[in-house]
Amino acid sequence: MKIKNARFLGTFMGIVFPILFCGAALAQVHSWGFIPNGGQRFQVFSGNFGGAVLDRETGLVWMKSPAGDVAGHSFAMDSCYKVSINGRMGWRMPKVEELLSLKEINVGLPVGHPFVNVSNGVYWSSTTVADDPTLVYGVSMNAGQEAPTQMLKDGTHPLWCVRGGTN
Repeated sequence: MKIKNARFLGTFMGIVFPILFCGAALAQVHSWGFIPNGGQRFQVFSGNFGGAVLDRETGLVWMKSPAGDVAGHSFAMDSCYKVSINGRMGWRMPKVEELLSLKEINVGLPVGHPFVNVSNGVYWSSTTVADDPTLVYGVSMNAGQEAPTQMLKDGTHPLWCVRGGTN
């Protein structure tokens, strides 16, 4: 009988104790509905070329200061491959979904974001339009322009390279 009670007590303490006394640690696990503000969401890494910014919501690392206008989709893609910030290589052109993940509906970039030199233009993405390989999707960071834009691959648009995730 003592062994059964000891097992029960051990199981009880293993389940209930963490819930009662570790609430602060558990409270930091956010639900899907939690949307951090710009100050909580982004972590800035300073350094060469303006540094980089970790998006804690997606796990992606973005250039703190996007590149200016780049002519041609292939050249833009190649430009990202050649980026080195703080000695870190592995940059790439973002997918359209990744660019859209930076925005808040009807706001654009979140209030308190740390990015600088963000253009009003439509940014290159690596996502080709399915039924027309001469077009790619682009994303404007302006408020109110929520849907991606289809644009020609031979156009000139601003470039915002990203690191991490998959492409």
